[in-house]
Amino acid sequence: MRSCAFLSIFVSRALSAPLYATGTWLTMSLRIARLMRSTRFALVAGCLACGSSTDPSREPQSISVTTAAGSHTLPILLGMQAKLTAVARNAAGADIAGAGPFSFTSRNPSIVTVDESGLLSTIHTGSTYVVATLLSGNRTLVDSLGVDVGLLLQVPTR
Repeated sequence: MRSCAFLSIFVSRALSAPLYATGTWLTMSLRIARLMRSTRFALVAGCLACGSSTDPSREPQSISVTTAAGSHTLPILLGMQAKLTAVARNAAGADIAGAGPFSFTSRNPSIVTVDESGLLSTIHTGSTYVVATLLSGNRTLVDSLGVDVGLLLQVPTR
């Protein structure tokens, strides 16, 4: 859907002077449109300034999932949890505040699980990926984060 600024000219068959009005009109067509209001009035609307109704700076072009420290990989110990963060970026690479909702998925839930808020919990040692997804219009934006779950080994000292 696009928005157009328009000029409407109402002409009454009963009046000799036209009435003018301006405003915003949502249309699928950017061409001149006609709408018959009644047998007494005709509305002719011409598009004066047309453009997309969505702000391009708010259109996500990519997403990035990271740890709280900003890393794209996460070495973590078994039994620990970590908070993941996903951000959407526009074509200029600027972060888009409030974009979402993001969905998070573990590629191997036997190693790590991740909830809808991005809280990662370790289940077993190993390596896997967590995938963040954002639906944006008719596109799906995806990014992944590598996760390595290990054990803390204590070496006896003398």
